Amino acid sequence: MAKFLNFVAFQLVWLACVMGASYHYFWAGLACAVIFACVTLLLSETVGADMVLLAVALAGGSLLDSSWALLGVLQYESAPWDWFAPPWILGLWLAFAMTINHSLAWLRFKPLWMAALAALACPFSYYAGERLGAVVWLNTELMLTLVPLTWGIFLALLCLINRKILQREGRHAVSLA
Repeated sequence: MAKFLNFVAFQLVWLACVMGASYHYFWAGLACAVIFACVTLLLSETVGADMVLLAVALAGGSLLDSSWALLGVLQYESAPWDWFAPPWILGLWLAFAMTINHSLAWLRFKPLWMAALAALACPFSYYAGERLGAVVWLNTELMLTLVPLTWGIFLALLCLINRKILQREGRHAVSLA
């Protein structure tokens, strides 16, 4: 039940971030993401790994999403700066990190599966964000090639980092596939 609630809560955070950006209330989604992360950490059995995933996802996610803005791949609504990912997108990375050992636990030791799922889901997530008014695609070719590829690689790396941390904590990992 906890995994299902984590999944539903993440979807609600995603919606709050995207709709908040669309209506220029980026702080609303960010606040929801922070609350979601805090509650998840309070209830987590993998707090150490979750904290590392949080830091790495925020750093890597901000680098990736800032790159798309800088390269002219997309434009964010409610972005205080043209050169850096807006706070609401960082909130999404924060919240996503809190799903890896919870609602996405079935993928956490399967980086190749996580990469494939990320590469497939990425365009849909950005497309939904565009339809709701949170982003504007400026370069469709790159949105459908480079962005999913980098998402896949980054999420596979998150899985590998998570595996290493959990192994150090005495939890066992399974195969790469």
